[in-house]
Amino acid sequence: MWCYSELGEGTTFKVYLPRVDAPVDRLPVRAAARPARGSETILVVEDEAALREIIRKLPLADVVLPGGSGRLLADELLAQRADLKVLFMSGYTED
Repeated sequence: MWCYSELGEGTTFKVYLPRVDAPVDRLPVRAAARPARGSETILVVEDEAALREIIRKLPLADVVLPGGSGRLLADELLAQRADLKVLFMSGYTED
């Protein structure tokens, strides 16, 4: 993990995870009586209250991902829950 902060400019966090080239074993699909809830915490840092509220309620997916895309992820999620709203982000501003 790498952190860089500059007064008045903000902070950048970079988290490097090992790449795994082995195929991913898919978990069997289970029917759940009610939606599963975890105890995870995700830190959302955004100074605009309206945007903060949107991010809290939407899956936030990067558009460009190794071996896939946020769009493909969204398609898989939407197949399970058609009313889901998805917010995309990207560091590639030209596209």
